[in-house]
Amino acid sequence: MPQEYKHLDAHARCIIFTLRAEGLTLRAIAARANVHHTTISRELKRNTNVQGGYCDKQAQKASVSRRQIASQRQTKMNDPKLRDLVLDQFTAPTV
Repeated sequence: MPQEYKHLDAHARCIIFTLRAEGLTLRAIAARANVHHTTISRELKRNTNVQGGYCDKQAQKASVSRRQIASQRQTKMNDPKLRDLVLDQFTAPTV
């Protein structure tokens, strides 16, 4: 059976925030959020602030921002001058 991947949503992040504040373990939080415990671990590593705290609202904002930046990276070749330059550099010379 293929593995199913899903992103955490604002509700799941709220659950993580609440249960983390109650002192539950990563595995207990994961069981309640219905995700793998490594998902919780990565979420906390990725979105813990410099004071060591986790805020669900800031984490959601950061997640949305990362997705927007990632989708913008794929559009670099839309510049016609850049595309032509790259194609000129990597096209085999005609004999």
